[in-house]
Amino acid sequence: MKTIEAVIKKPGMTPYRTQIRNTLHEFQKTVDGYIEVVQLLPGLAVVCNEEGRLNGMAPNCLICGEIFHGPIVFVGTDEDQFVDLPLSWTQFQESFNWLFDKELNEEIAYDTV
Repeated sequence: MKTIEAVIKKPGMTPYRTQIRNTLHEFQKTVDGYIEVVQLLPGLAVVCNEEGRLNGMAPNCLICGEIFHGPIVFVGTDEDQFVDLPLSWTQFQESFNWLFDKELNEEIAYDTV
């Protein structure tokens, strides 16, 4: 089974880099439900639980003005396929530096209650 490089961010936790099996089942298991793909930029997407907010999942983080609930996965995209994340770990940390700020993420969680 092919794996791809991704970054996972769970509510209240620091993002981490990992290898994930590139299957629908694995993504559903990781986000704990049906997936929704949110394209951030060409070649970069977030995979999240499409009903995270409705199901009462914990707030996770704010990206592009949208609060994501539950675990999320950052992946690369090539047309309709998931591929390795197109950013190095350093580039990811620099581009999404607020995801590593524990106080900010706690504030987002508090503000959504």
